[in-house]
Amino acid sequence: MGNSTLRFSKSFSTYFSIALICLSFLTLKAQEQMDLRELDGLNCTANDVEVLSASLGSTTCPTCTPGETITEELFITIRHNTNSDRPALAILGDLTVVDMNGNSTTTVFARCSGPIIPKKNINDNIPVGNGGNGVQTISYGEITFECGSQFTLDNILLVWTVPSDPDCPIPASDPPPPSKCGAPGISLEITPPLSAVATAECSGSDANVDLTIVGGEAPYSYTWTSLDSGFTSSEEDPQNVPQGEILSVTVTDSDGCTTTTSITTPICFVCPTLTNETADFATCEDNQGQTLSVQTDIPDIDIEFFIFSSQQGDPYVGGGTQLGTAVTPSGGTATSSTGISGLTPGTYYSYAILDTDDPDLIDPDCKPFAEIVINIDEELSPTFDAVGPICEGDDLSALPTTSTNG
Repeated sequence: MGNSTLRFSKSFSTYFSIALICLSFLTLKAQEQMDLRELDGLNCTANDVEVLSASLGSTTCPTCTPGETITEELFITIRHNTNSDRPALAILGDLTVVDMNGNSTTTVFARCSGPIIPKKNINDNIPVGNGGNGVQTISYGEITFECGSQFTLDNILLVWTVPSDPDCPIPASDPPPPSKCGAPGISLEITPPLSAVATAECSGSDANVDLTIVGGEAPYSYTWTSLDSGFTSSEEDPQNVPQGEILSVTVTDSDGCTTTTSITTPICFVCPTLTNETADFATCEDNQGQTLSVQTDIPDIDIEFFIFSSQQGDPYVGGGTQLGTAVTPSGGTATSSTGISGLTPGTYYSYAILDTDDPDLIDPDCKPFAEIVINIDEELSPTFDAVGPICEGDDLSALPTTSTNG
């Protein structure tokens, strides 16, 4: 699922590089700053300075590859509501970073930079002679992080100076007066470079894709393609996609910034079912040769037939006698390659199982089977009560019609 954070507007981004050049001669180098939130007696109620947004990356469309460690410059956009000169602005808060795996770390962010240009002399980060709106972007130094991480600055305190004060850092000898600090407790999401990462998983027999977007400016558009099958999609998370292929996606945010990523989709395995097996039957010891059969809904996996002298809870454990060789289903039906033979009188249990050596059987827990009960009856050899010798030409009509053993 994609998500967005605060970011420069498109019109602002257009002037961003020019503005940095224009302001470079004025901007201080960001410095580490004592966390002034620890001071007693703070009563910050002024609204001379407001924080509007923050972004990582000095280019108009910063992008990165998820998982790589990168270092980017942090720019914070403010609005100055007075026409006073402010040599320095300290921004203090708790910086929480959540990486791609959901691991969260929180550290103190305490940095000072500046100067803050009088409101009338800055307009959307462009120096002007008069009539400005006070919107200015200031660098607060570099941050090293893993691409794909998300950032939140909480419990923010802003502390600024007056024209007679020195540059950064702002000293902590005395609590700043209410007129020189403000915005206590606000929260700010920092927009990281635009990145995207895709995953693909099986849901039954379908392969589905999940795309995660970090950074940039929503809404996003998506262009999925596959060179293998010609598959295309404009959905964020396409479902039932081609399997075993490389799918590539280009993500475009509302500012026209783009990033790309790709994923190899899995081949989804569905465990076959074995049904409509040969019905249980009985036959005489001297009347064997019957073949056995079973139906399957997955024709790509071979079937084997085994015969046991006792009923099995798991016929895959071995110990039975294989009936012929493994057979490939035809038309959804697998028939044993040979018929039963050589079975002495008794009850037997035959099982149709999957050929565990078949390379298409990729799930070791897939073990369906079908059971067929076979009863072998004893062959009868009739004997008659003694009637004396029978010779050629004798009248046989006098022989008994039943035997003593049935």
